[in-house]
Amino acid sequence: MSSGKQLVKGKSGLRMIAVSEDERCPFLLEEPHWTDDKQFPNCVKCNRKFDFTHRRHHCRRCGKIFCGTCCDHKVMLPRLSFVDPVRVCEECSHTAKREEEFFERHLKTLMTGAYFIVDESEPLRFLCKLEHHSQRELLFECSDHDKSAVHEPVMLMKIVSAQLVANEENSSVSGLILKYKEHDEMLEVKLTVVPSPEEHRKQSLTWLAAMQKAIKMLFEVGN
Repeated sequence: MSSGKQLVKGKSGLRMIAVSEDERCPFLLEEPHWTDDKQFPNCVKCNRKFDFTHRRHHCRRCGKIFCGTCCDHKVMLPRLSFVDPVRVCEECSHTAKREEEFFERHLKTLMTGAYFIVDESEPLRFLCKLEHHSQRELLFECSDHDKSAVHEPVMLMKIVSAQLVANEENSSVSGLILKYKEHDEMLEVKLTVVPSPEEHRKQSLTWLAAMQKAIKMLFEVGN
């Protein structure tokens, strides 16, 4: 048992999940429903018939039934909160590697944060970062002289669209417009890349790339 999480044993393996739904990371997926053994006498990939020597194996990510040869990969599945590597099919193994890269690299980038100009009418720099505990909120911390400037957090699950903004002169990425729904009202926040110093600009562009991947993953969960 850890802070806000509990170890749960399912048919697919051990998973570390949030105790409260309010603390659940929005990028996670539920454990898939396993296909009924009786419906598939053959491997769904190679069509080999199952028998005593060629047994059924369920992919822990998609829940489909394969033979041992077609489901012989063991990988970590951070999106499903497994604590150990589990058996997956070949297709899901490629997907799992991309997801593991997101959790190990891009999610850390989002939580570290980057500097953006948030309100163009009153151009103040904010450190924009993903909240660490459950990764459910986008936080804005004013970094300019006016420390009293405030921008309300944005809940990731309320984001409905994310549009990159290009520089008119050279077509390079200059920012991101996030549209989100709050109390039945459609709102938006525009994050403009800070042009200098160069270190902050590069950090902002890396952060935007990570956010694009995060938004895509969120929409997958929503659908």
